[in-house]
Amino acid sequence: MMSDEPSSRDEDAGIARLTGGKRRAIAIAVIVLAAGLALLMVMRLSPAFVAGDNCAPTSRCGSHASRIERLDDLPALPDGTAAGPDPQASLVPRDEARRINASVPFSKLPLVPAMPFRFRGSADDRARAVQCLAAAMLYEAGLSADGQRAVAQVVLNRVRHPAFPSTICGVVYQGRERQTGCQFTFTCDGSLVRPMPAAWWTAAKSRAQEALDGTVFGRVGLSTHYHTDWVHPYWSASLDKVSGVDTHLFFRWRGHWGTRAAFRQAYAGGEAQLGIDGTPVRDGEEPVATTDMPVTEAPAVALVVPPPLPPLPAGLPAAALRDNVLRIVHPDDAAFGLALTGKRDPETYIGVAVRLCRDLAFCHVMGWLDGAAVPRGFPVPPTARALMSFSYRRDRTRGIEEIRFDCEQFPRRIAAQCL
Repeated sequence: MMSDEPSSRDEDAGIARLTGGKRRAIAIAVIVLAAGLALLMVMRLSPAFVAGDNCAPTSRCGSHASRIERLDDLPALPDGTAAGPDPQASLVPRDEARRINASVPFSKLPLVPAMPFRFRGSADDRARAVQCLAAAMLYEAGLSADGQRAVAQVVLNRVRHPAFPSTICGVVYQGRERQTGCQFTFTCDGSLVRPMPAAWWTAAKSRAQEALDGTVFGRVGLSTHYHTDWVHPYWSASLDKVSGVDTHLFFRWRGHWGTRAAFRQAYAGGEAQLGIDGTPVRDGEEPVATTDMPVTEAPAVALVVPPPLPPLPAGLPAAALRDNVLRIVHPDDAAFGLALTGKRDPETYIGVAVRLCRDLAFCHVMGWLDGAAVPRGFPVPPTARALMSFSYRRDRTRGIEEIRFDCEQFPRRIAAQCL
């Protein structure tokens, strides 16, 4: 269906048009601020500006530190490993997380199994795919056979979904170069300093071969996400809980992206030759070190790492969002992306949008019932726009105010209000 929803380019142009008039005022402000530079340089020489003491009162330094302290207690982190901020960490203590997770029912929708995966690639591609898949299975699930098969199924589900890389190693090591951006926790949380015995690798590789040859682990269906039952990351409530295997809970996307029809991406081949830490390995080198050191199951596996929540606009109380979650904000503070709660009358989204827009001349508020479909930032890609549930756009310079809904999710009497 064709849509006249404005593109990201129009959005940026509208914002730029309205912010252009501010530049003269900014120039004057720069002249005034220049006078304070000398004072600022003197202040920076003060002992009060030593490393670690220059957090502004309104900054997030405090919460950052608390996350690091929490990570230091996680058993998957070996002694001496430096822990960085972890957006995958639980929002609540373990006992509370278990209580919340237990209170969330499993989806009543049918648990549709994935189609058998048929590997089509070179012998080198297959060897590398087995290596990467076995690493994820062993480091994520320990020695549990069902746990390993569940992890393998999630990896293969991702390979066939257009939201993720189209190779096994690409999925497993996605984001591993960033300590807070890895998709599988073991690739960046320090677990890799604990290699596994050769016998464990042999068993994991055998199960990886089975998965690549078409064995389907139906208990997790079309899941693309999971976490352990003693953590409760904030994204958990945005997905359908479909299964539990050992201590892991498995989730699939809501809406079309969680249906079998969405899993149509073809395997690309061309697997990179990687070491166990995801770094390239030269021909002839052994990619896996083995030892008799014990393995500890990773405590939290949040496969899609959501970005940190942005601050609310100045003066806007959290209650104004009516339980919806502000996930992204345009750099010019004139466009917003919300994860919609779905628990309220959709008419309330209009009030939330108006409050977010305040007195802005140009403003665009977008909302997604499928929290996993909210993009990580602007510009919003076409795939995310296609999954949008609600849109409010205002441009006072053109006399425009548009309110639109996904009419499959929110039936409307006026067709013009449909996205």
